[in-house]
Amino acid sequence: MRELDLKTDVTFKGRKFVVSTVDLFGVNYGDDENPLYYETMIFAYDSDGKVNFCDLYCERYATKEEATKRHKEIGDYENVDIKLWNELRGTENE
Repeated sequence: MRELDLKTDVTFKGRKFVVSTVDLFGVNYGDDENPLYYETMIFAYDSDGKVNFCDLYCERYATKEEATKRHKEIGDYENVDIKLWNELRGTENE
């Protein structure tokens, strides 16, 4: 069982995504000075309504608190840098 497993569905300009934040089962994807035990990834839904697990975006964090905070920021895209969401949609210049 995961220590952290958050999922938030987001619709941005007509396209559906899922923001997923999880613990990495205690595996450090950083190094001793900068450990990374959690990650947030964004996946798109395909035209059949299924999640395409080809990640569009990934961030990693040292603490559960950082991961939870960032998940909320990304999942509530009105409060995050809109450039991220435009890049995911492939419309950086809109």
